Amino acid sequence: MDVFVWNMAISFQVLFLIISGVIFIYIREGSFKYYALYIVFLLTYLLSRNDYFYYAFEHFIARFLTQNNAEIFTYIACLFLQIVFYNYYCRFALYFLDLDKHIRKYFNRIMRIVRNLGGFFFGWAIIAYYFKTPDLYLKLFTFVYIPIMLSIFVITF
Repeated sequence: MDVFVWNMAISFQVLFLIISGVIFIYIREGSFKYYALYIVFLLTYLLSRNDYFYYAFEHFIARFLTQNNAEIFTYIACLFLQIVFYNYYCRFALYFLDLDKHIRKYFNRIMRIVRNLGGFFFGWAIIAYYFKTPDLYLKLFTFVYIPIMLSIFVITF
């Protein structure tokens, strides 16, 4: 049953990716471009949650780094994938609600916050990898990124 649910989740995401890609191609609605990117990174994250793919990626990275460094890199990369797909989902939601046309000033501020959060957490990913502290990165994600994104969604909607 678990395999069926897993395959169903992946297949629905692929279906949504195809649909949003077709909508973007035919009507050139920019929000669906961000939705397609959101789905791509969400699919990548979902696949990283599968033990087989997670350890296969970790083993691949271990070829270039040591095993311990590969474990830390893979852990931080999976957390950063969440940040990327949440950022694209936020962009999709803002464009889908046409806030870029109706409330331009608010839209620009939120987009700047989302971009800065992505850059900040990319920088912290490098620092956490360098100092071998993936738990610090998880704590920053939990206590900084998630509350900021939840605040943005509550205020926006």
